[in-house]
Amino acid sequence: MDKLWDLADQVTNRCHDLGIHFEAPGAPVNRKKGIPLASFDPTSDEDARLLKHVPEPGKGPEARKAAIGVRHDENGCGAWKPCTVVARLGNTLTVEWPEDRARE
Repeated sequence: MDKLWDLADQVTNRCHDLGIHFEAPGAPVNRKKGIPLASFDPTSDEDARLLKHVPEPGKGPEARKAAIGVRHDENGCGAWKPCTVVARLGNTLTVEWPEDRARE
């Protein structure tokens, strides 16, 4: 899990380099659902190829993967939080947050 937190720090820094500040309430990125991969890798034409190791829904217990994701609080501030990837449909991941078992 430490590798995930290191990666989160790298993504946060890259977001800041691009002017993306998800931790600020009211930031435009917080009104969207996710950031396109092209923001980080302009040569990428398809996010799905990076998700090839995340099974589609219904592929057994291995479909659940420990992860971290940006979760927004009631004020619209985003912060990295532990979560579990519970499903994938194409390029869209569904995660479950452990503190309240909510899914997004």
